[in-house]
Amino acid sequence: MNNTTKLIIWVLSGALLASTATAENGNPAAESTNQLGLDLYRLLPQDHGNLCISPYSIQSAFAMTTNGAAGKTLEEMRSVLHYPQDQGTLNSSFSALAADFRNRHERAVAWTKRTGKGEPAFQLMVANRLFGQKGYPFAPTFLKTLDDSYGAPLQIADFKSDPNGERKIINQWVEGQTRDRIKDLLPGGSISEDSRLVLVNALYFKAAWLHKFSKSATSQESFHLDSAKQVEVDTMRVTKRFGHSKEDGYTALTLPYSADFSMLLIVPDEIDGLARIDRKLNAEKLASLARLPSQNISLHFPKFKIEGGTIPLKKPFAKLGMKLAFDPKLADFAPMTSGKSLPGLYIDNAYHKTFIAVDEDGTEAAAATAVVMAPKSAMHPSAKPIEIRVDRPFFYAIMDTRSRTALFLGRVTDPR
Repeated sequence: MNNTTKLIIWVLSGALLASTATAENGNPAAESTNQLGLDLYRLLPQDHGNLCISPYSIQSAFAMTTNGAAGKTLEEMRSVLHYPQDQGTLNSSFSALAADFRNRHERAVAWTKRTGKGEPAFQLMVANRLFGQKGYPFAPTFLKTLDDSYGAPLQIADFKSDPNGERKIINQWVEGQTRDRIKDLLPGGSISEDSRLVLVNALYFKAAWLHKFSKSATSQESFHLDSAKQVEVDTMRVTKRFGHSKEDGYTALTLPYSADFSMLLIVPDEIDGLARIDRKLNAEKLASLARLPSQNISLHFPKFKIEGGTIPLKKPFAKLGMKLAFDPKLADFAPMTSGKSLPGLYIDNAYHKTFIAVDEDGTEAAAATAVVMAPKSAMHPSAKPIEIRVDRPFFYAIMDTRSRTALFLGRVTDPR
């Protein structure tokens, strides 16, 4: 790798289990996050396996990356990522979303301190940082924009002298920001003496159910893997008021957390009906289902945990039409550097990894996204509750009900 440099942009979000503007009122961060989330959801492995992705994490990474893109590369990225033409509008939208997350977290912490109730039932912390090679001529305008809009200060690193030591420093920072939920994000060999910039976004999100499930009510119940096979799984039960809507071919439910977040469940009418629902679900519908009128529901909901492997995003993005950014000959990321004689940068690959666990108390989830760049040669109860059994493959999303943004979404085909 003679005179090869690398720009590695890492974004991760860790969560136990956004802006005050709503998606339908024109929030670019919310709209683009939901649209890209569903685009990738349909392209990622469709082998009937469980899936969890964080569209918010992915979009945060690429929103920052587009600040260093130009020309046709930027045009193509904006098209695939569903971004507005004005970069300032995009930056402001993501900045407002992060600020709203921070404000809600601070209010929850302050309330907990006043009441002496121990750990807050809601926590949501966002942290950004740049780790850059000392002496490298990063473009001042690029650095200032990311600091101003994303709160990403530059921390000087020395990848040339001690790449593995710097990798460990970054991993330690990541672990600290995510309460040790994401460990060893940067694997051995991912940072070399040619690395120049590592951009990290860490998100930690924790929320308890507004209506907790009693552990004593959890029991083994049947879950249909498909129309021919069923298994016994740990199933939680509760009768409370939940958001509910009967749609064409499925039932939608919203299970509230605190601080205006909820889990959206889409349960097909037919045992094998999830694929048909997937095809017709769009970003507008996803946003509209984030807030539903409440009804008295007798809910049977399986506990589940998904700990996926790393998902390479280069091929899915190429299928969506983002090709120039990954092309070592044609990519244009000139705005990232101020040295005209430097070799141009391109995205070598992007990686995404998630974790989610749902139990009686609430939801825990974590995600990591990495955009790796290299140089050319980032209440009124009903008389009788409605019984709903989530006993077949279903879609889920963790939604911010203010902005109607999907932080996480995926499918559960086997809760075991």
